[in-house]
Amino acid sequence: MTPEEVTNIKAGNPDGHLQSSSNDVTQRQYLEIRIKEKELEIKQEKLTRELRGIERRLERYLELRIEDKELEIQQQKPTRELGVQVGA
Repeated sequence: MTPEEVTNIKAGNPDGHLQSSSNDVTQRQYLEIRIKEKELEIKQEKLTRELRGIERRLERYLELRIEDKELEIQQQKPTRELGVQVGA
């Protein structure tokens, strides 16, 4: 449906005779709404990209934390084993 058709229907003019200024107002409102929708769509895309970036950084951070914990555990194992052997 074209903007004009929507305007005509909203203005009660489905046959397409645009004669009154109220139709101009209605069309202007329609275009303003379309502009707002487009702006919101662009903002949503931007926020989605930012969110994906945050998710990737968080995932990498958690992977590094896991690696750090694994290294910490590996470094503690020989100490415990040596402590048991020395104390025996």
